[in-house]
Amino acid sequence: MHRQLVPTLLRPRAPPEEVRDHQPFGSPDRFVCLARLEDTVDILGSQTRPKKMYWVGSDGRRYVIVAKPNDDLRKDSRLMELNGMINKFLMKNPETRRRALQIRTYAVIPLSEKGGLIEWVCNTQPFRSILSKLYIEVNHPINWTNMSRLAPLLEDPLEVKRDKYLNKWLPMYPLVFYRWFLHTFPNPSAWY
Repeated sequence: MHRQLVPTLLRPRAPPEEVRDHQPFGSPDRFVCLARLEDTVDILGSQTRPKKMYWVGSDGRRYVIVAKPNDDLRKDSRLMELNGMINKFLMKNPETRRRALQIRTYAVIPLSEKGGLIEWVCNTQPFRSILSKLYIEVNHPINWTNMSRLAPLLEDPLEVKRDKYLNKWLPMYPLVFYRWFLHTFPNPSAWY
């Protein structure tokens, strides 16, 4: 395990003229390999209880990797490939390049149909925690137990799912996510 190659997705934030000749893989002596694993492993609180690990690369940097069991990550991997292609198109357009529009991508490595590794994206918040805070702000905290009880079954027809959403969830939990944009980006032009 000493010289394992750790794939990471490089997304330089530099002007296009500086990135044009960028060679991400360079010469083999520039490859970052796994130097050691830190002793700390955090078990995350979601249903599959993924493990958050800390790896140190041969470049001295600390990489945070999540091992997800019982989850097929092949679709996630394909989505990141699609997002990478979209980012290339965004870089080609002068207006989107000027505004530095891009989709934040991360490495996804499916190891089998039942698990894999995901690069941890630092400085992000889970969508669930953002929503929870917003509902508390409007004095309407989410009752997750009640919400899961009202959730439609996966095999329910679309009409049943639509009915539950429109007639049960939406009246109980009105839309609040727009408030996050207002708090985070008071100037609407920053949204784009």
